[in-house]
Amino acid sequence: VTMVGSAGAAINDTAGDGATTVTWSADKIYDSIEAAKLAVTNSLINGAAGTLDTLNELAAALGNDPSFAATIATQIANRVRFDAAQTLSSPQKAQALANIGAVGAADVGDTERNFAADYAAAKV
Repeated sequence: VTMVGSAGAAINDTAGDGATTVTWSADKIYDSIEAAKLAVTNSLINGAAGTLDTLNELAAALGNDPSFAATIATQIANRVRFDAAQTLSSPQKAQALANIGAVGAADVGDTERNFAADYAAAKV
């Protein structure tokens, strides 16, 4: 323990965080701050991959889009559903059909007519 001047506090690097009658050396204070910074950083990144452990890397991964949540919600809403009914505009229907290589009901013809019965009747 070393005294700093007659009215100063003693430097004691073994003193706890709550000590009020002694102080740490500059090196101990620096090391303590560095350890705290590392602990906060590790807590923030929580094991994230090295390519996603900074805010800049996260922003880049999200396309630097400040409205990312709204953008992705819009993109999800523009998907054709297969689990529920959906209302689509004519251009959306045409694009959906083209995407899956299908044709519309109007292109198929009369789906209610029994062509097998017509064929059987025509054979008589």
